[in-house]
Amino acid sequence: MSIPKPTHNFEPVENLVTDAIMSKALMESVRMKLYDALTGSVTLSEVCTNTKTAERPMEALLDLLVAANLLTKTGEKYANAPVATEFLVSSSQFYQGDLLALHEEFNERAIFAFGARLRGKALSDVSADQRGACLNALLGPAQFAIRGCLQDTVEFVSRLPGFESMRSMADVGGNRGHYTMALLDLNQALTATIMDLPRITPLIETACRESGYADRVSVAGLDLRYDELPAKVYDLVLVSHVLHMFFDNLSDVIRRIAGALKPGGWLVSQNMNTEIHSPTTRTRVRELVTRLMGYPTHFLESKTLEAALKANGFTNFRTASTGPDSMNIVCAAQLIDCPSDLRSQ
Repeated sequence: MSIPKPTHNFEPVENLVTDAIMSKALMESVRMKLYDALTGSVTLSEVCTNTKTAERPMEALLDLLVAANLLTKTGEKYANAPVATEFLVSSSQFYQGDLLALHEEFNERAIFAFGARLRGKALSDVSADQRGACLNALLGPAQFAIRGCLQDTVEFVSRLPGFESMRSMADVGGNRGHYTMALLDLNQALTATIMDLPRITPLIETACRESGYADRVSVAGLDLRYDELPAKVYDLVLVSHVLHMFFDNLSDVIRRIAGALKPGGWLVSQNMNTEIHSPTTRTRVRELVTRLMGYPTHFLESKTLEAALKANGFTNFRTASTGPDSMNIVCAAQLIDCPSDLRSQ
């Protein structure tokens, strides 16, 4: 039997499946706190003793992590690469383990529902440890923020005209409160309300109290799908990585947020942006997972946001890039004309 050679290389396609083990290897190494055991230069035997693992599979895992540039190997000794020291050692101020766990949770739910969602069926109700899910939802975005998005956004907001005279702000989808606390540090007369889903507000209250901001921060449950904000209360409303979820009714949601601002108040929104991101496999995967999970998109173009803001009485637009590799865009707009259906309130 004569079989001709194929004309194309199938290995890149095959790698799309086999490389999936890298995600599992990374997450298992984080869960077992492997990087805590590699803060010095150690042998395979020492690693296995410290992590209570078997040498043969652990050696293969360590060598894989070396190939992924998360570890280094000199002679017979392994050590953390700088990126692992900064982001994967649990005692680091920039630890990202809970963010990775949040990604894993969303990805696994998306994979479970993949076929059904593509055929237009409703998202399956996947059971989960609710406390674990709540903690991941709280700590994951906070860990993402401190990689640069937080610092850049806070600097951007602090430069808005009139920031020094602001006295009240709302942080919608404020999560652990890192953005709020940083802004309070820059304006000692400012007080804040952090608004987020009711299921995580007790955890936010604890975080604010333990951080020493309980006297200047209140916490309120808010689900933008159903709940209203108080009217004409705030000088500043910050909405970070939230508005993309309301892409299909963006103008209506912005109108409701506008109603919470005093005349002349500022709305600041931070989002991932397709104008900054090139259409890489990574961004396409993020978008696919987002849509499988029932959301319309993970990205929000500045022109789309600006059009919705203009339609609701906003002007004085300002934008800037935020985060590592300018991965996000932050947009600020000032409320000059209150929407007509809110003037009577």
